[in-house]
Order: sequence, then structure tokens, then C-alpha cells
Amino acid sequence: MALDLAPRGVRFIGVDFLDHDKASAKAFEEEFKVPYWSLYDDPGKIAAAYEVDAPPEIVLIDGRGIIVGRIPGETSADRVGRLIQAKLL
Repeated sequence: MALDLAPRGVRFIGVDFLDHDKASAKAFEEEFKVPYWSLYDDPGKIAAAYEVDAPPEIVLIDGRGIIVGRIPGETSADRVGRLIQAKLL
């Protein structure tokens, strides 16, 4: 989905704040072939700024940096796609 929506200006960014070393974070990205950019946030500042307490969580942010949607917990690609369609496209 991340690659499919990129031409429409939608960007996916992962934030890793649970792994306490960059090597573990990188290993996760490689093992699961994460197709989008990922930030390493050991101090948890990014997660705190967007009020993410525990992954997984989807936070939808518009071009102005405003949170316009959220899906806590595990979800489906279909549900994420519907949220993106409703809020951003």
C-alpha cells in the first residue's frame, strides 16, 4: 500500500520506539521487508508527540502536520486504505 499511494502524495513513516538499539530496529526492518521509511525514536519523543502509547498504531497526519485519523492496535490494509481515502484523498 505504501508504494501504491506514493504517487498520490501519501507517505508512510514507521516510528520504532521499542527497540533500544539501532541494530534491533534495522533487523526488524530487514526481516519484515518494511517498504517505507522508518525513524528510530529511542527516547520516544516522536511517539509522545503523536500520543502513541503502544504499537501498532496508525496515525494519519495531513500535509499541515495535523492528526486527522487514528487506528489503535492491529488492523487491516483495507481499513487503513478506507481511512486514507476518507481523510486525505
